[in-house]
Amino acid sequence: MKNHTKGNNEDKKEEAYINSTAKMSLLYIGLAIFGFLILLIPFFSNHIKYKDLASMGDAVGGILNPLVGIAAALLTFLAFYIQFQANKQVQKQFEIQKFESQFYEMIKLYRDNVSEMRYEKYHEGKDFIFENRQALRVLFKEFTDCYRDVKKFSRSQLTEDYINTDYIKELNSTVKKTNSNIDLIEMSIIDISYCIFFYGLGESGIQILRAIFKKKYNSNYYFKLLFYMQLKPKQHNIKRYNLWKDLRGKSLEDFQQIIDELYNNRQTPEAKSELSPFSQLFKMHLGYEKFYGGHQFRLGHYFRHLFLSYNFLERTNILSKVEKYNYGKIYRAQLSNYEQALIFINSISSMGVKWELNPKKNNENYMSNLITTYGIIRNLPSQQLYDIRYDTYYPNVRYESDEYMF
Repeated sequence: MKNHTKGNNEDKKEEAYINSTAKMSLLYIGLAIFGFLILLIPFFSNHIKYKDLASMGDAVGGILNPLVGIAAALLTFLAFYIQFQANKQVQKQFEIQKFESQFYEMIKLYRDNVSEMRYEKYHEGKDFIFENRQALRVLFKEFTDCYRDVKKFSRSQLTEDYINTDYIKELNSTVKKTNSNIDLIEMSIIDISYCIFFYGLGESGIQILRAIFKKKYNSNYYFKLLFYMQLKPKQHNIKRYNLWKDLRGKSLEDFQQIIDELYNNRQTPEAKSELSPFSQLFKMHLGYEKFYGGHQFRLGHYFRHLFLSYNFLERTNILSKVEKYNYGKIYRAQLSNYEQALIFINSISSMGVKWELNPKKNNENYMSNLITTYGIIRNLPSQQLYDIRYDTYYPNVRYESDEYMF
């Protein structure tokens, strides 16, 4: 806020300087016209006889009076023009001050959102409460766990096994405008993983996920996937969690066979005779708390506010592109690397495509390229998130890590 006050003082100095310049300009113009009239006196003295003065008086008056009138009109015009320009500058400074007031308030609200972040999680045999940026770091780690779990299940190389035909066309539209190297299967797995991480696998979360996936993904794929992801319990359920890890560690063939077995008998889980000894250990008829409980109430407002802030900056018409980018840098400086990574993942998902990847125009009738324009993920420390390359989705961002490679 100290820098903001300093900026106001600078604006006042600039306004005083403009007014002073305008007054001095008027004074110089007036002196110039007065000097011009004085210079005419010797001319008339040397070339006109005194006896002719009476007869020339009307003629001189007829010449000088219009000149004086024109000079007065010119001075008046210049005065109004200079004052008009000064008023425009003052108005612009007022609008900038108004913008800055809103912009820095948005940063304050962002900081408040982060300071209120809180997540209680079982870790290494104990319950811990993670707060502020630490909570965001733990949330990012949970997304990566979800991504790995989904990828473990998703082994087909055929796009049609994951994505419906109409949605393939929509994604191809995105790829065409962004980068032809984008893998549609990878993009879909990221979207599905983020949605599971965001909404969770509770009863209401499952309903939301099925509604989201219905028009986009193959039901034969995502129904079984959601069932498999629900098998993972919270870590404090030690016995069941270790059973889950044993399942994850099996060969691909055994892993898939057990999932199919449990899924096909999900309606009658008590029919143990139809299950293998390992599958029986899951005791599907018993209730348990799901590992992925969802973070909609933590992250929903957080991402909405971030998008609103950058959208507000983008729509401001009183700043140049360079000035906008510099304000964007101020905001980006508030974001940790884990937050930038979460923004990256959110922007690829179906919930965050408005950041940039949406192939359709927004309701405001313009295409937003906020991630690239403001380099929001520029500070990510490496070229990829596990096996997801940042530059595949945002090839025009000037990543900070690239600058140190040369």
